[in-house]
Amino acid sequence: VFSFRHLKEHFGEETLLKTISRQKFESYLRSLKVGVVSKNHIITTTKTLFNVLVEQGHLGINPIEKIKHIPLPRKLNHYQILKNSEVRSILNQAVKDQEFEVLTVLVLVLFCGVRIGEAMKMKWEDIRYYDKSVDVTEGVSKKTGHLRPRNPPIPDNAMCWLRFNTFTRKKRFRINTKSASFFQTRLRRTIKRSGVAKIEKNVL
Repeated sequence: VFSFRHLKEHFGEETLLKTISRQKFESYLRSLKVGVVSKNHIITTTKTLFNVLVEQGHLGINPIEKIKHIPLPRKLNHYQILKNSEVRSILNQAVKDQEFEVLTVLVLVLFCGVRIGEAMKMKWEDIRYYDKSVDVTEGVSKKTGHLRPRNPPIPDNAMCWLRFNTFTRKKRFRINTKSASFFQTRLRRTIKRSGVAKIEKNVL
């Protein structure tokens, strides 16, 4: 987009060094039909050029030294929330595909307030049917570095979905027996097959 030829064409080849001032350079930037990122590159590159000319004795000072980079426009965070129908479609697809590990992790995350990283490290025995709670010990305090166990309740609708798993036969095994990357692949495949449009990374 930019080369020093454009500077020469705009300010004049013979008097290039003498005619550029901060005000004229800012007007030149405003006249360019390029984005903010490109304009910031032009500022950086031209500052470097003038610094070299100052070092070589061709200029006394850098006329655009105090020009700051243009701040990028801030993007508003649009948080995505799954609809009840979308949640039901994803869970039903996990049952249909017999992806019971994916199903259980989804239930723990969506209904029980368990982080997905915590759920993937939990064992089947951590799902406590007898008092309808989950034994979570993965939360580490930033101040003390110690584990902060908690026991979030399992609501009735989560209990309905958990009836599909077979945790009673492998209580001491982890819910997710594969690697985290392979689990994410299975999860994306389940969501895609459910017909739900692509979702953001942290929507769960």
